[in-house]
Amino acid sequence: MAHRDSAANREVTLAIDGVPLQLNGFVKDVFQEVVVGLVRSLGDEDPQGRIELLVSAADSGNS
Repeated sequence: MAHRDSAANREVTLAIDGVPLQLNGFVKDVFQEVVVGLVRSLGDEDPQGRIELLVSAADSGNS
């Protein structure tokens, strides 16, 4: 994968409702490459900094 030099310096974590999930090396690499690639495509943002991505809870439809 491209940009491997920056990958070694990053920590990738995933949590659902605050509970951390165990990620294997492949999944960490995929998450990192996809998210950093998306940020890089925005053009104005520096993907070398800390990147935080939050996805809200799904609407259960029980309104």
